Amino acid sequence: MRTPLRPDDIHRTALLAVHDGSQPTLDAALTAHANTVVVLCIDERTCADVSGQAALLTAIVTAVRAFGRVLVYAAMPEAPITTGLFTGRTLADAVAMEGARCISADSLDEIDGRWPIVLIGADTPAPPAASRATSSSHVLRVSWSGWVARVRASATPAPEATGPRCVLASIAAAAMGISEAFGVLRAVPGSDAGFRTIVLNLWNPSGDADDHGPELRHAPNAWWLVGLGHLGQAYSWAISWLGYPDPATVQIVLQDVDRTVPGNHSTGVLTPSGSHGLRKARLVAAGLEHAGFDTRIVERRLGADLRVAEAERHVALLGVDNLPTRQLTSGVGWLFAVDIGLGSGAANFGSLLMRRFPGARRSDEVKAWAQTPVPVAVPSSPAFADLKEHHDECGVVELAGKAIGASFVGVVAACIAVAEATRELHGGIGLDLLTLDLTTMVSDSAPASHSGDVVSCPLLGVEI
Repeated sequence: MRTPLRPDDIHRTALLAVHDGSQPTLDAALTAHANTVVVLCIDERTCADVSGQAALLTAIVTAVRAFGRVLVYAAMPEAPITTGLFTGRTLADAVAMEGARCISADSLDEIDGRWPIVLIGADTPAPPAASRATSSSHVLRVSWSGWVARVRASATPAPEATGPRCVLASIAAAAMGISEAFGVLRAVPGSDAGFRTIVLNLWNPSGDADDHGPELRHAPNAWWLVGLGHLGQAYSWAISWLGYPDPATVQIVLQDVDRTVPGNHSTGVLTPSGSHGLRKARLVAAGLEHAGFDTRIVERRLGADLRVAEAERHVALLGVDNLPTRQLTSGVGWLFAVDIGLGSGAANFGSLLMRRFPGARRSDEVKAWAQTPVPVAVPSSPAFADLKEHHDECGVVELAGKAIGASFVGVVAACIAVAEATRELHGGIGLDLLTLDLTTMVSDSAPASHSGDVVSCPLLGVEI
């Protein structure tokens, strides 16, 4: 007898092994995911630094979604968090709230050398288990300097970051570190993910990796987030760390009509485990309001009749997978909008494409967005063959249509989008288009055809 399948409940990252044939059944894929472990380590000095806290907490919220277990050694777990969505709590509180586990210095000797170890910060020492690892490449160091994010497959200390500060780089570096750790365990033949040095320059994405950019001193004074799933929650996460002197003066409009399902936890960094039936706009609003921001909720779909008022100067960040909706972007009247699209298949789940509007063409002129959707095809993998044998056909087709996703991809994309909205405020060059694949680190970009029109708000450290 065929049993019903509940696609909304299934982990979107574990779904990768169902598509690519690396696991024979869905149950095997879920079990394999549950058995994965990653270790995060951070020294005392980095624990007390805002960029260090942003990096650690980003690593935690993405790791608990990409791995079955997350162990955290924080040299100062009692450090208070002063910025972001965990404001007012300690690092230990945040670890527990996310379902990770703090370990003591005495427990470092017990770490299995086969587990990926991610060192957060330039000088965080590697635990003893690193020397017992089957390969030194299982140790990854996350570091940042200015607008540049780096991950190296090495325990060697990174150069000291003494120059300008940009918290977006530490957030991106942490998400990239979890991506590389995920690559170690995934072990795709021919891929060097997890065994290399990778760099993302948010100031000059297609230029010199050593061009660190200026101090991050300004950011938009209002935001409009459309779609509050994978990308929308990542946008909220990145924005919450920007260091506004008074977040209550920063308005964030949150637009979405959907409710959470259990599978959303695997990609949405603000979605609790097991969440079901919560309105996403209200879930995100609660997190941002805890961080002190002024939120407005729009629980209606983006339609052709939506127009912003002349006085509304929000920067719009879009994170929807509906092509007809994305085509409407230019008609809404936003003076600055950024759209990100993420890959969804087994071969391109780590890819992203950013488009900025106004740009070289209007949103309704983007040819890729005018294409007729291709009917869902059920993959020919062993796991899907097993599902077709034991479950209802409609459920199997619905599962095949669910996008594979990993929260670390969305967070990197969010840093790129927020950097795009802030770069020209500091004299940098805007981009009409940017592509990046985290699995290959191949990227491309096109310069902006229009100057950005963004109302700036000074950040902490800037005289007002």
